[in-house]
Amino acid sequence: MIKNRATTKIKRRILPVLFIIFICQTMMFAQTDSLIVKFNLEKSSEEKLRIAYDLTRKYISSSPDTCVKYNRLALRDSSKVKDKSLSGNCLNVLSVSYYYLGKHTQAAQASKKAIAHFKMANDELGIAKARKNYAIALNSIGEHEKAISENLLALEYFESVSDTFGIAGTYNDVGNILIKLKNYEQALDYLSKGLNYLSNEENLMFVSIKGNSLNSKGIVYEDLKMKDSAVYFYEQSLKLKELIGNPYSIANTRNNLCGCIDSEIHPKKSVDCFEKLIKNQQQIKNYEGIVRSNINLSIAYNELGDCTKSLSVLDSAIALESLIQNKNLLTELYQKYSYILFECDRFKEAYIARKKYELFKDSLFTIEKEQTILELNEKYQSKQKEEAIEKLSIQSENDQLTIQRQKLFITSIVSLSLLILTVLFFLFVQYKKRQRRRKEHEIQNQKELERTRIARDMHDEIGAGLTRIVMLSEQVKMHIQSGKELKNGITETFNKIGSESRELSYNLGEIIWALNPKNDSFDTLCAYIRSYTYDYLDDANISCEISFPEDIPAIPISPEQRRNVFLMIKEILNNIVKHSDSEVVELFLDIYDNSFSITIKDKGIGIEDEKLKEGNGLINLEKRTLDLGGSFEIKSKKGEGTSISLSRIPFIKNPTKV
Repeated sequence: MIKNRATTKIKRRILPVLFIIFICQTMMFAQTDSLIVKFNLEKSSEEKLRIAYDLTRKYISSSPDTCVKYNRLALRDSSKVKDKSLSGNCLNVLSVSYYYLGKHTQAAQASKKAIAHFKMANDELGIAKARKNYAIALNSIGEHEKAISENLLALEYFESVSDTFGIAGTYNDVGNILIKLKNYEQALDYLSKGLNYLSNEENLMFVSIKGNSLNSKGIVYEDLKMKDSAVYFYEQSLKLKELIGNPYSIANTRNNLCGCIDSEIHPKKSVDCFEKLIKNQQQIKNYEGIVRSNINLSIAYNELGDCTKSLSVLDSAIALESLIQNKNLLTELYQKYSYILFECDRFKEAYIARKKYELFKDSLFTIEKEQTILELNEKYQSKQKEEAIEKLSIQSENDQLTIQRQKLFITSIVSLSLLILTVLFFLFVQYKKRQRRRKEHEIQNQKELERTRIARDMHDEIGAGLTRIVMLSEQVKMHIQSGKELKNGITETFNKIGSESRELSYNLGEIIWALNPKNDSFDTLCAYIRSYTYDYLDDANISCEISFPEDIPAIPISPEQRRNVFLMIKEILNNIVKHSDSEVVELFLDIYDNSFSITIKDKGIGIEDEKLKEGNGLINLEKRTLDLGGSFEIKSKKGEGTSISLSRIPFIKNPTKV
C-alpha cells in the first residue's frame, strides 16, 4: 500500500515535467524546422528553390550539410524553372555549403554551373558573385592562376557599379591566393586596398570581410616569421569575427593565433588560447582540430609544469580516437602522450603509449609503401600513354609537313614586311639626324652671338670702368704731389673711385653670372634677382621687401630672355635709387602655367605725368617687355610712389636644354 502511494506521488511529480519538456521540444521543432516543413509541403519548383536559398542563408554556419541536402532536392526540378537566376542562386549557395564541408572540388563544380545559369538569365551581379565563389574553390584545389583570373573578372564588374562590398571582398580573395603563391608583397598590397574600402564601414557584412582581410595579413606576417605582427592582426581579426559569430571563421582565426603564440615564452597565454579554440572546434565538431589543439594545450601545460592538466587534455584527445581517420595525427598524439607520461614519472603507462605509437608508425610505413606502389603503377600507365602518343605523332608527320610549307609562306611575307619596315625606319633615323644637326647648328650660332655680346659687354662696361678708376687715381696722385690742401677734393675723388669700383664689381658679377650655362633656368634667374636687389638697395640704404613663391620651377630659359629680364629689373632699380627718394622698395613675383609677372613698387615722390609719356628709359622698358611677349604697365601718383609691372612674360625655353 505504501509502495503504491509512493509510486503515485512520483507519477504526479514527473508527468508535469514530462509535459513541459514535450511542449518545449514541440516549440523548438516548430521554430527550428519551419522552413524545412514549408519546403516539404511546397509543390512549386520555383518556390522550393526560394525556400532552399533562404534555408541556406539561415543555417550555412551551423549546419552546412543540411543546406547541401535541401539545395540538391530543390535543384532536381530546376530544368522546369524559367527564371534561371533562382537556380543560379541555389547553385551558388550550394557551392558555399560544399566549401564549408571541405568538399572543394564539388564547390568548384557547383559555382561553375551557377555562372552558366546566371549567364542564361543575363544576371551580371549573380555572375560576379558566382565567379568569386568559383575562384575560392579553385584556389583550394591548387588552380591559383585561374582563381586570380576569375576574381579579376568579378572585380571588373564590382568596380563598374561601385559595389564597395564586392570590391573589398574580391581584393581580399586575390590577396589570399597571392599568399599561397608566396607573393607576399603583392598580397599585402591587395589586402590593404581592400581594407581601405572598409575603413569607415560598420555594416556586419563589411565587418566580416574586414575580419577576413586582417586574418590574411596575419598569415602573411606569420609566413615572413614576423610573429608579433601576425599575433596583432589575428587578434584584431578575432574581435571582428566574434561580432559576426560565425563559428567556422572564429575557429580558423583562433587556430592561426594560437599557432603564433610561443608556449615556451608565453605558456599561460598559449593555454588560454587553446582552451578557447577547443570550445570553438567542439561547436563545429572539428574532431581532428580538437585532437591537435589538445596536443598543443598539453605542451603548454607541460611548460607550466602542470603534469595533471597536461595528461588530462591528452586523455580527452585519446577519447576521440575512434572519430579520427588521420593516422599521422594519431601517431603524433601517442608520441606526445608517451613523452608526457614519462615526464610525469608514469613509466608503465608511458611504455604502453609508446608501443601504440610504434604500431601507428608501422601502419604509416605500410601506407607509404602502398602509395609508392600506386605511384609506380601510375608511372607505368603514363609510359604506355606516352608510347601511344608517339605513334600518333608519327601518323601526323604528313600533316606537319603541310603546316611547315604554310609557315614558310607566311614567314616569307613577314620577312618582306620587316624589310620594308627596316628601310622606312632607316629613312626616319636619317631624317631625325638631319633635324638634330640643323638644331645643333642653330645652337652653335646662338652661342657665337652670345660670345660676341659678352665680349662687347666686357669691353664697354669693364674696360670703361677700369679707365675711369685709373683717371681718378691719377687725379689723387696729382693732388698729393702738388702739396695743396685739397682734403675735400681727395675725399670726393676716393668716393668716386669706391662708387666706380662697386659698379665695376656688379658689372663683372653680372658677366660671370651670364657666362655660366647652369644659370639658364628660371629658378636661378629669380635667385640672382633676389640677391642683386638686396645688395644693390642695401648699398643705397633703401629697405627691401621681396615676395617670391616658395617653389619656383627650374624651367630652362634662353640666355637672351634671362639677360633682358635682369637688365629691365636693373634699370628699374637704378631709376628708383636715383630719382624716387624712397626708403622702401617692394618686389613681387607671380608664376602662372606658361608665364610670369614681376612688379616693383616704391614709396617715393612719384613721376610727373609729362615724364611718364616722354621718358626714354620707360619707353625702352616697355619695348623690351613687348619684345619678350609680355605687357608693360606703370602707375604713379605724385607723393605716393610708383608701381611698374612686367606682366605675363611667357617662358622662352633654352634650346640647348630642351
